[in-house]
Amino acid sequence: MKVLICGDSFTSDWQIKYPNQTGWVNMLAKKYKVTNLAQSAVGEYKILKQIQSADLNQFDSVIVSHTSPNRIYCTKHPIHYRDPLYKSADLIYTDMLDHSANTDCQLALGFFERYFDLDQAEEINNLICMEILNILGQYDHLNQLHLVNYITKNHYPNLPCYDLYPLFKKYRGNMNHFDEKGNRIMFDYVDTWLQENK
Repeated sequence: MKVLICGDSFTSDWQIKYPNQTGWVNMLAKKYKVTNLAQSAVGEYKILKQIQSADLNQFDSVIVSHTSPNRIYCTKHPIHYRDPLYKSADLIYTDMLDHSANTDCQLALGFFERYFDLDQAEEINNLICMEILNILGQYDHLNQLHLVNYITKNHYPNLPCYDLYPLFKKYRGNMNHFDEKGNRIMFDYVDTWLQENK
């Protein structure tokens, strides 16, 4: 079975930075033919681009982890561009606040504090999500699993969705944001879903 993974840090391959640790996506890659295009800390636009870059005819299933609408697209992150895990990161307020000594982060922080509108960002995020669904919906053979959180889950009322937030809250850790038990639970859930959708 060929599986495509797209999304943010809940689905990216953290072994590029932490090679001695194993996340649920690494467990999945040991059992299935996995192509993982996910990138940590990216916004929904970059997730759309991951999907658009793939030949969807080549896969049996796709897993998409959707992100927060609070991320603002950027081509080069002012802090993380050299980090192998976060080099494709987009901007988010808390990150800019944590690095406010950096001149570029100060500028971004000013934008967030003066001009950022969450309602508009949520609407744009929703439109991008709908485009993702439109693209994936053109492939009848492709099983879809959408990993969401309390912000994004309402965008997918008719698709199999898994809300990551309860698992994240209970089993928070340092691989794909889960501890060892959380990663095992996540793997078991996705593995079962894949088996049921052969």
